[in-house]
Amino acid sequence: MDELDALEEGEDEMVMSDQLYVDDDTKLAQDMRDTMSAAETAKAAQEAYEQGDEEGEGGSSRVHPLTQENKYGPLPSTIQLPKATFVDPASLLLSGIPPVHIAEAAHRVFGGVGLPYSTSTPAIGKTMQPKPIQLDAYQSGMSDIEADTYLATIFPGMYASVTSVLAETRRRLGTHWAENLVKKAEAGELKILDAGGAGAGVLAVRELLRAEWERMHEDDQSDAASVMALAEADGKAGGANASAPLGSATVLTGADTLRKRASQLLENTTFIPRLPDYLHTEEARFKGKYDIVIAPHTLWQLREDYTRKQHTQNLWSLL
Repeated sequence: MDELDALEEGEDEMVMSDQLYVDDDTKLAQDMRDTMSAAETAKAAQEAYEQGDEEGEGGSSRVHPLTQENKYGPLPSTIQLPKATFVDPASLLLSGIPPVHIAEAAHRVFGGVGLPYSTSTPAIGKTMQPKPIQLDAYQSGMSDIEADTYLATIFPGMYASVTSVLAETRRRLGTHWAENLVKKAEAGELKILDAGGAGAGVLAVRELLRAEWERMHEDDQSDAASVMALAEADGKAGGANASAPLGSATVLTGADTLRKRASQLLENTTFIPRLPDYLHTEEARFKGKYDIVIAPHTLWQLREDYTRKQHTQNLWSLL
């Protein structure tokens, strides 16, 4: 009887062991299928990318499919420059310079027709060796005509780049993020750093604040009673309309010529010739931090990986 029980118990263990082997084999097979599927997807994407390279000028995109899938942009795709805060004052600043002089300087500095070495990406640029933007906010020397050319050609592209990123950031982080910025600006606590846009980034952030502030006060603006009310000292009830908060800004401009022009477009703004190094200072832990750090188109001109890493780490330390 004992031998029979032992035999039955052994058979049960064999069945359990066999079942374990079957489960392990099934899991292994599934893992292999998943791995093969991921590998096949990556291989197909790479083949499509290489095929696009081979076709070259045939009209097909040379962008990697996974990069294409994660692209984003504003809707509509054309961004309108703010008339009151940029177009009108910039036009006034450049009114004394013949447009042909600015055009000649732009073609000379930015690679000719289409300005391929600027924020622009013309079709002709595909046949040319890529280069970083040939004028940047960090450089200490910039002639008057170069500063005018920067204002006329680079500034709009910088504004469009930053606006696109801000719109996507708001979409991903939600309304709560933008509302917090407005509330902080209303309290006089919002600090903005533009470390590469020469002030274009500040304009983009302030346009975001204005749009969000108007959305938050739609009910107040549509209330007929507020129109008939007596004006208060802060302008929030009747009389003159209250204005959107701007926040305090700091803008990096290495050249005095560029600083003088950017200062005509911005209020409540401090200009600095170089970034503070907060990586090696203790006091930075307690003061000088910014709520938003904008650094558009600043990595390409840094050739070495370690300089790019140090630059990025310093920007993070400023946040």
